Amino acid sequence: MWSVVQLTTESESKLREKLMKMYAKKCQHFP
Repeated sequence: MWSVVQLTTESESKLREKLMKMYAKKCQHFP
């Protein structure tokens, strides 16, 4: 059970990191 929760949190943080990178690129292109 804990491993599943840990895995979900890990993937969620990775997804959030990817979104933040995309957002940063958008900000650079459109100041």
